Amino acid sequence: MDAATFWLIGGAILIALEAMAIPGIGFLFAGFGAVLVGAVVVFGLLPPEHTVWQFGLWFLFTVISALALWKPLKNFRVNPNADNSFNDVVGTRAKVIAEPIKSGGSGKVSWSGTTMNARADASVSGELLVGTEVVITKIEGNTVTVKQV
Repeated sequence: MDAATFWLIGGAILIALEAMAIPGIGFLFAGFGAVLVGAVVVFGLLPPEHTVWQFGLWFLFTVISALALWKPLKNFRVNPNADNSFNDVVGTRAKVIAEPIKSGGSGKVSWSGTTMNARADASVSGELLVGTEVVITKIEGNTVTVKQV
């Protein structure tokens, strides 16, 4: 395998790892660096036999791409205007699981395929039986407050 092919395939693998398997580690920047080194070798700006220079250039391109793209990509991924209050969960429905939730007590509910800690809303009288559909009225930490639909 020639040097250009090595760098181009390596870059594609690193970018794919970032996109599909291990996000947030920096493989994206290393992948960009590898693709750029592959391009430099393809266009004859660096001879294929200068392996040490290729690795040095890869490191340099990786650092430059990280410095140039870190903040824009972070802002793209995370909404800077979000209030992190999870208000979109309030008002949605869940189901009581495992054991009944007594008035003023706590238990577990299943919401969107996730098991969550739950507490009965003050308006609940009696108990919420297993399988009962409930609506989420509030979120505090990792606990949702629920009442019967």
